[in-house]
Amino acid sequence: MSEQVIVPKADWQGILDAVRYGTEKNELLRSDEVASEVGTILEVSDSVIDGSTEHYKNSRLTSVRNYAFNDHQNIVSILLPNVTTLGTYAFRNCISLESADFSSLSLIGTYAFFRCAALKTLIIRTNTLCNLENVAAFSSTSIYNNAGYIYVPAALLDEYKQATNWTTFADCIRAIEDYPEITGETI
Repeated sequence: MSEQVIVPKADWQGILDAVRYGTEKNELLRSDEVASEVGTILEVSDSVIDGSTEHYKNSRLTSVRNYAFNDHQNIVSILLPNVTTLGTYAFRNCISLESADFSSLSLIGTYAFFRCAALKTLIIRTNTLCNLENVAAFSSTSIYNNAGYIYVPAALLDEYKQATNWTTFADCIRAIEDYPEITGETI
């Protein structure tokens, strides 16, 4: 007799989406196909996120879907050099997340970092202005409360401080080049 795992119906679609993404398949999966596809993901994945992951780095990932890291409460830092978009609630309730580093980011969705209370460092290395869909992206974060910082290329500093939605955080926006001890070397 095989073991059964009970998954809340609300979580099942997210699991199927993750399996489709991990196997780079666009077609729908039948529930009986999931187990074999999960094995494929584990074989090709840079890393697997579980409840104990603290530092997450993935150079293959190009977008973070809605709710993708929802409630991953042990993640302290993320490094996603090829991610271009963050979906709604992408990192919702990642209460330990202190820093996030992106090299290709072009869009931050609404509530992307909602309830990431420890988020104090966001590094956006992209050489063009990243679109901030809504100021709510940083609700309930240190950045939202002016106790954290957003680091961007010096050439874009003034543009960020004057851009739609970014103006709210103008006092928190700094040049990457001025803080190498925090931002490190470029990716």
